[in-house]
Amino acid sequence: MKFSVIRFVFLIVTLILSLHTPAFADEEDITRINKVESDVITFKDVQVRFPAPMLDGWEATGEGTAWVDIRAKLLIYTLWGEPVVYCTANWTFKKAATKNSFVSAIKGIGTYVPDDIAKKIELYSVDLKFSPILFESVWVECDPGIFGASGDPDISFNIPGSPSWDDLFQSNGFELSDATKRAKSYYRDLLKTGKVQTNALHEVQKAHINLYAVGEWLAKRDQKIAQDKLDQARTRQNDIPADPEKEISEADIQNLFESTFRAQRLEQIQDRFPTDIPVNKALRAREKSLSQQFASCPSFHQPDGFEDAPNALVAYRTCLPSPLDELVDFSVGEGNDYRCGYKDKQGKVVLEAEYTNCSSSLNGIGLVKKIVGTREISLPIFGLCIGRCSRGTVSHTTHTENITKWTIINSRGQTLAQEGNAADFFGFEPYRFRFYDGYLVLTRKENDVEQDFVYDTRMRLKMSLPENWHYQGYSEGLFVLRSNADRNDDGEYLFGYYGFDGQFAFDPIEAKDADPFEKGLARIEFSDGDALYFDKNGRYVR
Repeated sequence: MKFSVIRFVFLIVTLILSLHTPAFADEEDITRINKVESDVITFKDVQVRFPAPMLDGWEATGEGTAWVDIRAKLLIYTLWGEPVVYCTANWTFKKAATKNSFVSAIKGIGTYVPDDIAKKIELYSVDLKFSPILFESVWVECDPGIFGASGDPDISFNIPGSPSWDDLFQSNGFELSDATKRAKSYYRDLLKTGKVQTNALHEVQKAHINLYAVGEWLAKRDQKIAQDKLDQARTRQNDIPADPEKEISEADIQNLFESTFRAQRLEQIQDRFPTDIPVNKALRAREKSLSQQFASCPSFHQPDGFEDAPNALVAYRTCLPSPLDELVDFSVGEGNDYRCGYKDKQGKVVLEAEYTNCSSSLNGIGLVKKIVGTREISLPIFGLCIGRCSRGTVSHTTHTENITKWTIINSRGQTLAQEGNAADFFGFEPYRFRFYDGYLVLTRKENDVEQDFVYDTRMRLKMSLPENWHYQGYSEGLFVLRSNADRNDDGEYLFGYYGFDGQFAFDPIEAKDADPFEKGLARIEFSDGDALYFDKNGRYVR
């Protein structure tokens, strides 16, 4: 009897635990931080391909291979109910080889690279692939950021990423239609242990290495050797008798040829490398982008080693939009004195009215026009001339005008990106800034071709829209787009409903206006005044 009672209690407890859901599935407990972490994982003898001219000079052809060790740690947390991925790493250079050169960081094996030269080697653009569970064909991809020098125990400079649930896990078996549901289920399984298995299949997806510093060092070393041999050959050449009647020996002739050869060899080595090593533009651009993101999140700190990474990631939460902090705009003044700012739901002013234009809400990010300075402009005065006037003279007055720029801000008013320097963040300088339905819409224009890009409240790219179609709204998985083409004779534009599969749900329709879908129906208005409703297959309903 007692055993039956114990078994019954155990089953009840098990049932209760199985019904518990993590914070990301529970809106009321969205403040909970869920944690999944790996130990420090070592990727040994990673082979990185590089152009042979890096070591052998500009006239070399083909590729070489470098061998490196990478140590990395992965963290997958949920902050405010959304996934955040953070990985950091350090590395060690071991050796590199081409068909002409073999260098090593180990004494006694190949040409030993001194420590001061090895520290100039750059490992960059690395993508790591972590498989959280053994024998599972599911993985997480992570960029560990900017690496320090080879052998440096400090970990890489990086900032956490905020992928959507759809993009958190990679797997050939994840269907688009249920990716979010499967990802959350998979994450729940990981939470049972809170660990990423160390002995699972982890890989380096890609990596680049910059060995120009080693190549330059090799060239200078060879140049010194060649110079020494040339000096020796010229010394022997000077020993050749100056008396024209004295017979020149074969050794003397050999010395003459050797001097010429050594001089030519020295010239070849001197031309092997330019004076300046090429700038690693990809690495510098990545450093700049990360630094700007780092500056926009003062609470986040560079971890002091792998063991401090969890603390840094938790501190990052204050830089993310909280669903509890949605703000609404308010305004004061009129005309040139118009200013707007943001209040919380209780009516408390959070951001003072100091902007000249504000998006209607701020949930994570908002789009405003910020005053960044002033300028003096001179305006002509036209009117009656009283008294003596100079012929052809026009009076002027000076007017002070505000300089404004479109600015993307967070709920603390911090600038995330601004018109004029947004290319560092988005990869292009937007031609147009807009904010619709809680989404940031940026337009890129190149050679008169326009393309819209849609970002969510965490500045994540949600969709790249087709060229010369403009975003008009989003609902129920479909974007409402309007063609950039001219209107027809009835004053109608071409409207279409575009899905995440990169296809229009049905053929675009010429109309005066089109609304997003609501409960499976979209209202489309025509120039004759009729408004018709269509389903997602393009069929007229009513």
